[in-house]
Amino acid sequence: GKIEEAIATYRQAVQLDPKNGTAYSNMASLLAIHGQTSEAISAYRQAIRQNPKNASAYYNLGVTLYNQGEFKKAGGILKRAHNEYSEQGNIEQAQKIEQLMQQIAQKIEQHQPQASQTATPSNVVQTPEPQTPANPDNVPVSIEPQPTATSPGQ
Repeated sequence: GKIEEAIATYRQAVQLDPKNGTAYSNMASLLAIHGQTSEAISAYRQAIRQNPKNASAYYNLGVTLYNQGEFKKAGGILKRAHNEYSEQGNIEQAQKIEQLMQQIAQKIEQHQPQASQTATPSNVVQTPEPQTPANPDNVPVSIEPQPTATSPGQ
């Protein structure tokens, strides 16, 4: 029940402030956790439209696409997340993405038509990450609704 309430609150927040990329990103993470993947993907894309430098929105979108088996799309989005994190100096997160991109490259190889072996899901499913505190424009994802009107201009 709490996740549904939080999603509803974020829906209201983005209706009141359609340029609030943080609210879109946080709502998308909750939607992804709640299994509403297509809505989550749409909300992450809206978050990115509002703030093209939002590395965590790119990362979470990439992870969501990865979990849907959209490996090529995920790889492209994660590359953008990697670039944004690198520009922000968040080396730890950039390295984490590099590892995930290597896994994606292996998955793409396994899914090539000439590969006769069956791909077994050996990797733990990634979950969306909260907005990173390293970027002050981002607010961590919380199950409790957060006031989004306190951050103008996002």
